[in-house]
Amino acid sequence: MGKKRKVILHIGMPKTGSSSIQSILYRSANFLRQHDVYYSTLLHHCNQTFFPIFAKNTQMIQRAQKAWWGDIIDIDNMERRWTTELEKSDGTNFIISSELLYQPNSSTDVEKLHSFLKRWFDEFLVIAYIRDPASYIVSVSIQQLKAGFCYDRLAFDIYAAIKLNKKIILPGMYNSLDEWERVFGRETLCVRRFRPNTANANDLISDFFDAAGLSFLRPQELGTVRDNEALGKNGIQLLGNLNKRYPMLDVHNRPNSLRGRENWEMLKLISRIPDEKFCVDVAWSGIEIGLANEQIRFINKYLAPDDQLQEIHVPLECSQKTRANTISSEFVTDLVNEYNIELQNRTQNKSQNFAGYYNLLLKWMRGNLNGHKIYDKLLEKGLCRVCIYGWGKIGELFYYECRECPDIDVVFVIDEKDSIAAPVKIYTPNALHLDLVDSVDTVVVTPIYDLFRIEKKMNEHGFTRLLSIEDLAW
Repeated sequence: MGKKRKVILHIGMPKTGSSSIQSILYRSANFLRQHDVYYSTLLHHCNQTFFPIFAKNTQMIQRAQKAWWGDIIDIDNMERRWTTELEKSDGTNFIISSELLYQPNSSTDVEKLHSFLKRWFDEFLVIAYIRDPASYIVSVSIQQLKAGFCYDRLAFDIYAAIKLNKKIILPGMYNSLDEWERVFGRETLCVRRFRPNTANANDLISDFFDAAGLSFLRPQELGTVRDNEALGKNGIQLLGNLNKRYPMLDVHNRPNSLRGRENWEMLKLISRIPDEKFCVDVAWSGIEIGLANEQIRFINKYLAPDDQLQEIHVPLECSQKTRANTISSEFVTDLVNEYNIELQNRTQNKSQNFAGYYNLLLKWMRGNLNGHKIYDKLLEKGLCRVCIYGWGKIGELFYYECRECPDIDVVFVIDEKDSIAAPVKIYTPNALHLDLVDSVDTVVVTPIYDLFRIEKKMNEHGFTRLLSIEDLAW
């Protein structure tokens, strides 16, 4: 009798550290496999392509397609890819982590998922993290600010400006946990409270491994990853002012040419600056309190006694809300200094990139003088159908040298710019589709300084056989 296999489904909820957990799992996939734990690196690092197979929800499918393949792949292809991935993995523990799982659309969604997974797994564990309602409101509001949303009032009044469109605070979990319990059984559910004030990256992944029954894994061996970090008081004020003055979209709903494009890089920069904690008192109506407390009592059935959510009570008097009309001068000074450090690092990296290309071309030329062509190592490895990633000068040189060899076929080129011309078909990363994966033996990456990011992106699109052009030079 074969060994029993367990699938661990991490279903969110949103704003409970899912991005950090997924980034650590993704970056540590090889380490985890050495310990009999499998996390897919091929099907989007946040596994957003999984639940749409069963939900059949148009909006969810479009979100998954945008995240994974652009707008080309269909739902049947998604299912085939996941089937292949599950069949080829032979680990005892398989982790699937996606916030799309937290809110099923209908009662049959979870049933379809369960039937699908039963083909490969004997044991199931469903992990859900729950966040305190008031902090959830603030966190989602800040997330909208990060995405460029512009409120009519100051950033410090954001909780009042939307109140999440009057949706009560534990989104979908009231019905969602009911469905997961009904289909998978109460014994498979592990619900834990997310505590944003105390959790750091290692605490969070350690708690996740404990919940998953994988406490033998030590977070310090995986490195620290923080994704989508919260902003402090001054950072939020600055971002709110920026969104008002330079909206991300213009009046025609197109990208605003007056605003810089590197929004997430800017957010990372702001999050590195020491800042005061952002804290507001959320105003509740009587109806909202009743509905929220009903959900809190339901959620508390799943939480440990010392982990219970506190019910909301009407305050005897309005408490003072944190406000700010100005951004502290210390914060601005630190931000400018951090920006200067970032520019210095980028300049240094650029110099290192030029040095890397110089050394590459030197090896390439010496190889040619000694009778070695850059495609010789491809032939040695039996890699004859090639894709080139990056159509810059290095990519062009590589292409024209490959044309000298009748056994090498450059099938297509991938480049992030969509306005360039080449002798062969060019695709942007978002335009790639499944048929292209099997049409080549390898992808040769020419931007040698950006190999890690490109490798991650290409893995998400199904391309796993990548070589740096440095590996081919003699």
